[in-house]
Amino acid sequence: AESLDALIGRHQTSTEATQTRELEAAAAEDALRVSDLQLREHTASMFDIEQRYLAAKAAFDAAQDIQRGLSRERQRRQENLTKATTVLQEAAALEQSLQRSIEAADSDLHNNLKVEIRDTQKIVKDLEAAAFVPTRKDRELTAAKSE
Repeated sequence: AESLDALIGRHQTSTEATQTRELEAAAAEDALRVSDLQLREHTASMFDIEQRYLAAKAAFDAAQDIQRGLSRERQRRQENLTKATTVLQEAAALEQSLQRSIEAADSDLHNNLKVEIRDTQKIVKDLEAAAFVPTRKDRELTAAKSE
């Protein structure tokens, strides 16, 4: 055998090694707890980032929907403006056509009235000539002229 001192020395070395291993195990457990906390914080941070991403994506999708709606409204208004412009152009063309028709009818009426006035004046002259009964003095003047 070993000597008692050697046994005590080995026991102390073994105890120190056990204490060292226990300290290392405690340090490893602490490190594991810290890592677990860090992992939980990282997971929470990732969840927060994911939630922000989903909110941003929803806002982007909503903005695209609004933009599409505005584009459709802009297109509808442009179509309405085009239709209104066409109607106004047709109305202007119709107004010009009516104006020309009115002017032509006015000119025709004016010309017809001139013809009617001339015809009436001729009829009046013819009637006056037919209704003229010469007096004796008219006959004498006519006779004097012919001599």
